[in-house]
Amino acid sequence: MKSFLLTILGFFCVFQLSAQEIKEEQFIPKLKEKQEALYKLVDKKDNLVIKVANLAKEIEITPDASAKATKKTEKEDLEETIKKLTSEITEKCDEYKEYHTLLSKYQNVSETFLANYKVRICKIYATPEVEITAEEVKNESYKKKLKDEEAAIEKLVDAKFLSDKAIELLNKEIAGIESKLNVATLEDTERKKIEDELNAKKEEKANEVTKNGNSLKAIMEACTKFEEYKTYLKKHEGVEASVLEEFKARSCLLFEEKSALDPEKFIIIGDNDPVKVDSLFSNSSTRQVLANIFSIDSKTNLGKFQVPGDNEVINFYVERKRDKKRVKEFDSVMAQEYSPNHADDLITLKTANEGSSFKYEKVPEQARFKSIQIELLEGGIVDSRLILESLDGKTHFYFEGTDPVSLLNYSRRAPQRGAVLKFSHYESINGSVIYNEKALRELLVRYTDVLDYHPNAGNNYVPDDVSYTFPSQDRNEEKTTDKRSYQIINNNHLQHVLDIRTYTDFIGLFGDEANGLFQVEGKADFFIHPFNVRKTSIYWFKKVAPYVRYSRLDDDENFVEATQSNDDPNLFQFEQDKLSILEKTNLEMGFNTNFFQFRFAKEIPFWISFYIPLSYHVTNVKLPTTVDDDFVNFKTFGVGIGASIELKRLNNFGLNVGFEVKRYSNVGEYEKDNLIEPEKLETKAVNAEIFYYPNNNKSQSIFLRMRSIHDLSSNKEAFFQLQFGYRFTLGLGAIKAK
Repeated sequence: MKSFLLTILGFFCVFQLSAQEIKEEQFIPKLKEKQEALYKLVDKKDNLVIKVANLAKEIEITPDASAKATKKTEKEDLEETIKKLTSEITEKCDEYKEYHTLLSKYQNVSETFLANYKVRICKIYATPEVEITAEEVKNESYKKKLKDEEAAIEKLVDAKFLSDKAIELLNKEIAGIESKLNVATLEDTERKKIEDELNAKKEEKANEVTKNGNSLKAIMEACTKFEEYKTYLKKHEGVEASVLEEFKARSCLLFEEKSALDPEKFIIIGDNDPVKVDSLFSNSSTRQVLANIFSIDSKTNLGKFQVPGDNEVINFYVERKRDKKRVKEFDSVMAQEYSPNHADDLITLKTANEGSSFKYEKVPEQARFKSIQIELLEGGIVDSRLILESLDGKTHFYFEGTDPVSLLNYSRRAPQRGAVLKFSHYESINGSVIYNEKALRELLVRYTDVLDYHPNAGNNYVPDDVSYTFPSQDRNEEKTTDKRSYQIINNNHLQHVLDIRTYTDFIGLFGDEANGLFQVEGKADFFIHPFNVRKTSIYWFKKVAPYVRYSRLDDDENFVEATQSNDDPNLFQFEQDKLSILEKTNLEMGFNTNFFQFRFAKEIPFWISFYIPLSYHVTNVKLPTTVDDDFVNFKTFGVGIGASIELKRLNNFGLNVGFEVKRYSNVGEYEKDNLIEPEKLETKAVNAEIFYYPNNNKSQSIFLRMRSIHDLSSNKEAFFQLQFGYRFTLGLGAIKAK
């Protein structure tokens, strides 16, 4: 019996040993598969590292900029792939290590067996094991929750920003649809279709605005809860401040509640973008201002415009009649009875049929305010359009400003100088109301009744050239019955204060003329007397415009070459080439004083200006004895008179044409250089410049300029320049192209 039991035990042991060997061997294919996968990834990464090293050498020796840029892009792509491969290798090594642990712990695979299938490269890539204390585990838990809450806030902010963009896009679409409605030739069916589309878009915008407000509310609540949770962790859980400082939810800074900047209802940011003051800091148009509040950008609050509330009653005025004859004519025109002598040449058929029995509608004494548009140019309102509605709501009256009105003395002088808007035409909404337009033309509206301007103390300066519409297309703003106020915030950082341009000379590049290959020009307008003569578009001594122009010419053309005098070989002259002191000027500075400017009528799209140009030129003169570019700096002063016309095809596309006559005299003593000064130079010049800037952004202007200068003492001496230029931004300590 004992021998039988020993036999059975022996068989059992052999069976167990055999089973264990089979069990370990069955994991070999899987272990090899994981090994090979890791080695392939490592080999792939090594090959890419070699490629990156080779590309780095090629980039250093490649002269072509385009090819070098292509290689840099390829190198950056490979480096990004290497990073991903490194991460993947680390992950695979961690998985392989866990697989070893699993086999050893749960499948009873021996360490001796597993040692045959180690991947030694994983010692480099495996994630190091770090012992974590209970306190660190606790902090990690809090950090995870804080990260989750930060991520939730960012998600809400992203939704808010998308909503802001959607509203901005809808505003553009609404403006585009409204512009279609301004086409006078639209048929009623097409107009109704466009109006329906407009109403649908406005409804969509209203829904988006509501959604935007809800998003803002959710952000504010989430930010408040986030700060409350941090306070709780610090007070009750003992979390260190250094840990909590890692989680700041910076997006919440954009939506912090601020005290109101001004008790007014609206504020204007940029070009005609009214924003409610209580939502100023959450509006998309102002977030950029907040983000750059400590940058080089600078803005000044010049003052505020104020317009009546919706449907506020406005009085009509007429001019005081100074003689009996004029009073009698006025009374006849104002009579309701039809009279051929006091009616327009074009009358309605109903008026013609009824004749003397027909009665016009009584000329109204008041109307209700609807909207006003103004255009600001160099410190004055040069165009304005007013819409009023009759008290019974059946008629719209349209008025226009025909003469400029200065903003700088608006509050004090506009009422005294009789600044008014004149009647343009009326529109009967249903066609049932007929007025004598000859009588309506007597009606006037005072500017200060429909538009008031209050400059801030210390900031009564000339604002940017811009157009405004009051109220804007915002539905809530349109229906506000109280007076509506708009702060005018003016950009006054360098790119708005200075007009800095660079020009490249086409003629010089082509080699036909020795003109400036490269020019940088800076100028600015300073207003002296930006006030028009009463009830005209005439200005006297409006502004002065100083400028500086630097020209960079080819080295072999960067001078005027003097020759020996025929009378004395020790003296040098360039009398026959004296026009070159203008053509090859290295540095020119001066200013143009605009002493008379006018336009014939508001509808005529050009202004005429007369100005006095003064300029100072510095030109290199090369003597036969000159060594190592030790030129003589020859200085010239010019003064004259000029005229220019600014014609506009569109608000941002136009042409400036000018004509100048100048006389130049030499400045300085040149006897020590043995240089004979040329006689005084008299010239005539024609200047023409085409300009364009996109989206009313003058800081991104481009120019095509032509200049032709002739020597009046010679019919043949002249030079010509054709230049392409662009305006760029001058930053604080740096220049960057726009």
